[in-house]
Amino acid sequence: MKIVVISDSHGHSSRIEEVLKRQVKPFRVVFLGDGLADILKAKNSFPDIEFDIVCGNCDSLSEYPDVKTERLVECEGVRFLLMHGHTHHVKFSVYHAAEHAEELGADVLLYGHTHVMDNSIIKTRSGKEIRVINPGSIGDYFSKSFALVNVVSGKVICGFGKV
Repeated sequence: MKIVVISDSHGHSSRIEEVLKRQVKPFRVVFLGDGLADILKAKNSFPDIEFDIVCGNCDSLSEYPDVKTERLVECEGVRFLLMHGHTHHVKFSVYHAAEHAEELGADVLLYGHTHVMDNSIIKTRSGKEIRVINPGSIGDYFSKSFALVNVVSGKVICGFGKV
């Protein structure tokens, strides 16, 4: 299953729609916050696609009370923890967020907030390796990036794209 991972659109909904139009179906979309209005617009434009959405620090919780800051989802036997990352201070270190992902039983942490692409492994205190992936920012003025995550036979393959 292919997952298009997007974060930090910050008002650039057209970039989201551009990326989604280029994808071959089937695929799933994960949005990691900071642009809920943007992703909800895209969700309305692509009603046949499954969306998993969390909110970020720039999203109004009062405006979107049903959208949580974290979400655990499973795809083909792999458990993903979705978060924006601001509540776990990922701009300083993603280690505590990876520890939190392990506590919740996740295999992979998908996070945003930093606007910096990341595809790495973090070894937790218990010795478990947690894959951490950040798609960067689709709303950024320079990189305009997103991640493509494929889950094949329980294995996670990650690449990045630019708008």
